[in-house]
Amino acid sequence: ALAATLFFLLIPRRYFRGRRLDTAEREQSDTALRRTLTESAAALRELSRPDVAVVAAGLDYGVAKLLAAEKNITAVSCPRSYETGRAAALACACSLLGKQPLPHIVTVPAVVTAKNLEKSWLELVKRRLPREISELLAR
Repeated sequence: ALAATLFFLLIPRRYFRGRRLDTAEREQSDTALRRTLTESAAALRELSRPDVAVVAAGLDYGVAKLLAAEKNITAVSCPRSYETGRAAALACACSLLGKQPLPHIVTVPAVVTAKNLEKSWLELVKRRLPREISELLAR
């Protein structure tokens, strides 16, 4: 029989606000998200529920570390900010050259799992995965 899988979508609060957060607020929001992820994974371990998956939105060092270390945290949905910025710059260049830019800029979000974390980190962050996280993945 297949075990039921329940997904918890944990989205940082900054995505629901109509204003841009300053650095202190963003760090506080990210810390709260990591705490929620950690507590959710710990509660599921305590309940012996490996069939429940936790999925979050947004990738940073702390979330990547949790993704590498926790079995219940299965995926992170992450925007492709670099590609979005590049597309916006191209649209701006077209406009400056007198050409009509595309009316919309759309990029498909990345789904990052422990299996593709190293490759995805390089693609999304444009840097190699930190050694500490690589070591967690090797376990």
